[in-house]
Amino acid sequence: MNKRIKYLIISLFLVAIFVKQNNTIDDIYHIYKHQPHERLIKSYRNLFYSGYCDEQSHGYIIYVKKKFDLEQIPLIKNFQEGKRIPYWIFEKVNYQSEINDENLILLNYEKRKKKDEIDFSNYTILDNYYNRCYYLKKND
Repeated sequence: MNKRIKYLIISLFLVAIFVKQNNTIDDIYHIYKHQPHERLIKSYRNLFYSGYCDEQSHGYIIYVKKKFDLEQIPLIKNFQEGKRIPYWIFEKVNYQSEINDENLILLNYEKRKKKDEIDFSNYTILDNYYNRCYYLKKND
Protein backbone atom coordinates (compact mmCIF):
# COMPACT_ATOMS: atom_id res chain seq x y z
CA MET A 1 0.00 0.00 0.00
CA ASN A 2 2.85 2.37 0.86
CA LYS A 3 4.58 1.77 -2.52
CA ARG A 4 1.36 2.49 -4.40
CA ILE A 5 0.96 5.82 -2.67
CA LYS A 6 4.56 6.76 -3.51
CA TYR A 7 4.04 5.87 -7.17
CA LEU A 8 0.77 7.76 -7.25
CA ILE A 9 2.37 10.88 -5.72
CA ILE A 10 5.33 10.70 -8.10
CA SER A 11 3.01 10.17 -11.08
CA LEU A 12 0.82 13.12 -10.09
CA PHE A 13 3.90 15.26 -9.60
CA LEU A 14 5.24 14.35 -13.07
CA VAL A 15 1.84 15.03 -14.68
CA ALA A 16 1.65 18.39 -12.92
CA ILE A 17 5.12 19.33 -14.21
CA PHE A 18 4.16 18.23 -17.74
CA VAL A 19 0.94 20.27 -17.68
CA LYS A 20 2.76 23.32 -16.31
CA GLN A 21 5.62 23.16 -18.82
CA ASN A 22 3.34 22.73 -21.85
CA ASN A 23 0.75 25.34 -20.81
CA THR A 24 -1.94 22.71 -21.33
CA ILE A 25 -4.53 24.36 -19.12
CA ASP A 26 -3.91 27.74 -20.75
CA ASP A 27 -4.24 26.17 -24.21
CA ILE A 28 -7.52 24.48 -23.30
CA TYR A 29 -8.82 27.80 -21.97
CA HIS A 30 -7.93 29.60 -25.22
CA ILE A 31 -9.56 26.91 -27.35
CA TYR A 32 -12.73 27.19 -25.30
CA LYS A 33 -12.73 31.00 -25.08
CA HIS A 34 -11.77 32.13 -28.62
CA GLN A 35 -13.44 31.52 -31.98
CA PRO A 36 -11.51 29.46 -34.57
CA HIS A 37 -10.83 32.44 -36.87
CA GLU A 38 -9.44 34.45 -33.91
CA ARG A 39 -7.09 31.58 -33.05
CA LEU A 40 -6.05 31.32 -36.69
CA ILE A 41 -5.16 35.01 -36.90
CA LYS A 42 -3.29 34.96 -33.59
CA SER A 43 -1.28 31.82 -34.33
CA TYR A 44 -0.43 32.94 -37.84
CA ARG A 45 0.63 36.37 -36.58
CA ASN A 46 2.87 34.75 -33.95
CA LEU A 47 4.56 32.38 -36.38
CA PHE A 48 5.03 34.15 -39.69
CA TYR A 49 2.30 36.66 -40.30
CA SER A 50 2.49 38.00 -43.83
CA GLY A 51 0.55 41.16 -43.22
CA TYR A 52 -2.95 42.36 -43.70
CA CYS A 53 -2.53 43.48 -47.30
CA ASP A 54 1.12 42.62 -47.92
CA GLU A 55 2.85 39.60 -49.39
CA GLN A 56 0.30 36.74 -49.17
CA SER A 57 -2.25 38.98 -47.40
CA HIS A 58 -3.58 36.34 -45.02
CA GLY A 59 -5.14 38.99 -42.81
CA TYR A 60 -7.24 40.49 -45.61
CA ILE A 61 -8.45 37.09 -46.82
CA ILE A 62 -9.46 36.11 -43.29
CA TYR A 63 -11.23 39.47 -42.89
CA VAL A 64 -13.22 39.02 -46.14
CA LYS A 65 -14.07 35.42 -45.29
CA LYS A 66 -15.48 36.45 -41.91
CA LYS A 67 -17.19 39.71 -42.95
CA PHE A 68 -19.01 38.24 -45.97
CA ASP A 69 -19.51 34.79 -44.38
CA LEU A 70 -18.22 33.10 -47.52
CA GLU A 71 -19.46 29.60 -48.23
CA GLN A 72 -17.79 29.34 -51.61
CA ILE A 73 -14.16 30.14 -52.26
CA PRO A 74 -13.66 33.25 -54.40
CA LEU A 75 -11.05 33.42 -57.13
CA ILE A 76 -7.93 35.00 -55.60
CA LYS A 77 -5.24 36.84 -57.57
CA ASN A 78 -2.07 38.02 -55.89
CA PHE A 79 -0.11 40.58 -57.88
CA GLN A 80 3.05 40.22 -55.81
CA GLU A 81 5.30 37.85 -57.71
CA GLY A 82 6.32 34.54 -56.23
CA LYS A 83 3.54 34.34 -53.64
CA ARG A 84 1.25 31.33 -53.46
CA ILE A 85 -2.47 31.75 -52.97
CA PRO A 86 -3.48 30.67 -49.43
CA TYR A 87 -6.68 28.80 -50.28
CA TRP A 88 -6.11 26.71 -47.13
CA ILE A 89 -7.69 29.57 -45.14
CA PHE A 90 -11.08 28.38 -46.42
CA GLU A 91 -10.51 24.99 -44.78
CA LYS A 92 -11.45 23.05 -47.90
CA VAL A 93 -9.52 20.01 -49.04
CA ASN A 94 -10.58 20.05 -52.69
CA TYR A 95 -10.71 23.81 -53.16
CA GLN A 96 -10.14 23.85 -56.94
CA SER A 97 -13.56 22.39 -57.69
CA GLU A 98 -15.21 24.88 -55.32
CA ILE A 99 -13.76 28.17 -56.61
CA ASN A 100 -16.48 30.69 -57.49
CA ASP A 101 -15.20 32.96 -60.27
CA GLU A 102 -18.19 35.30 -59.78
CA ASN A 103 -16.31 36.72 -56.76
CA LEU A 104 -12.73 37.91 -56.93
CA ILE A 105 -10.16 38.91 -54.32
CA LEU A 106 -7.29 41.04 -55.59
CA LEU A 107 -4.20 41.23 -53.40
CA ASN A 108 -1.37 43.76 -53.69
CA TYR A 109 -3.05 45.39 -56.68
CA GLU A 110 -2.19 48.94 -57.66
CA LYS A 111 -4.35 50.49 -60.40
CA ARG A 112 -1.74 52.94 -61.64
CA LYS A 113 0.81 50.16 -62.20
CA LYS A 114 -1.55 47.51 -63.56
CA LYS A 115 -3.51 49.49 -66.13
CA ASP A 116 -6.24 47.51 -67.91
CA GLU A 117 -5.31 44.26 -66.16
CA ILE A 118 -8.68 44.14 -64.39
CA ASP A 119 -11.67 45.92 -65.85
CA PHE A 120 -13.38 47.28 -62.74
CA SER A 121 -16.48 48.24 -64.76
CA ASN A 122 -17.37 44.53 -64.91
CA TYR A 123 -17.36 44.26 -61.12
CA THR A 124 -19.00 45.74 -58.06
CA ILE A 125 -16.48 46.61 -55.36
CA LEU A 126 -17.71 45.06 -52.11
CA ASP A 127 -14.59 45.91 -50.12
CA ASN A 128 -11.54 48.06 -50.78
CA TYR A 129 -8.51 48.34 -48.53
CA TYR A 130 -6.38 51.39 -49.45
CA ASN A 131 -6.73 50.65 -53.17
CA ARG A 132 -4.43 47.65 -52.75
CA CYS A 133 -6.71 44.78 -51.76
CA TYR A 134 -10.19 44.38 -53.20
CA TYR A 135 -13.13 42.06 -52.87
CA LEU A 136 -15.18 42.22 -56.07
CA LYS A 137 -18.39 40.67 -57.35
CA LYS A 138 -19.05 40.25 -61.07
CA ASN A 139 -21.90 42.35 -62.45
CA ASP A 140 -24.85 40.46 -63.92
